[in-house]
Order: sequence, then structure tokens, then C-alpha cells
Amino acid sequence: MHMSNNTSNDNEIFANGEGEKLRGRIMRRVYLVWLIRKILSPVTAKVLILAGLARQLFIFVSVKDVMINAPSVYDLSASFQFFGNAFINTGNAVQLSLLTAILLSLWLTRDFVRVRAGGSMRT
Repeated sequence: MHMSNNTSNDNEIFANGEGEKLRGRIMRRVYLVWLIRKILSPVTAKVLILAGLARQLFIFVSVKDVMINAPSVYDLSASFQFFGNAFINTGNAVQLSLLTAILLSLWLTRDFVRVRAGGSMRT
């Protein structure tokens, strides 16, 4: 196996400034990947998804009307029946969004409890 000596080519690349341009482009990409990994940690991703689900729910559901029609919060039996019927009689997109938001909220709560207990939030 023959290995050629490219030091003269490398010197030419760096001599005319192309090497520094290449190095700059590579380092920008490295910094971009680092930034994306920092910003889009698992917790950040979960919060962004939860915010998107909340937005979707507020688009499809008139929360104001639901609250107007809902029974008193002190009447637990009527409240459970009302919200159960509201959930069953709503569209599939709303049901899926609501269930996903609830599960994601529980997952986030678990993450925060783990951090308080001294664990890591990277999972």
C-alpha cells in the first residue's frame, strides 16, 4: 500500500487562505451541532412538544365555553361525568392531543423529581 505525501498540497491550501476558510466552515458546523444539542436537550424537546400540543388544544377546543358549561369544581361526581363525556364526545385529534399532553406532563414531572433527587435530566 502506497501512501503519498500530501504536505506540499496541504501547505498550498493553507498558504492561499483556503485552509482557514475550510477550518472556519468546519468550526461553525461544530459549534452549530453543540448549540443544537444544548438547546434541544430531552427536557427542552418535551416542553416544546407540550407547548405545541397545548396550542393545538386551544385551537380546537373553546376552553371558555367548556368552563362556562362545566359544573362546580366542588361537585366531583358531576365534574368527572361532565369531563368524561366531553372527552368521549370530542374528535380523535383532540383526544390524542390531550392524552399525549397528559403523558408528556407526567414524563416531565418524573424528570424534575429525578433532578431534585440528585439525578440527571438527560434522559
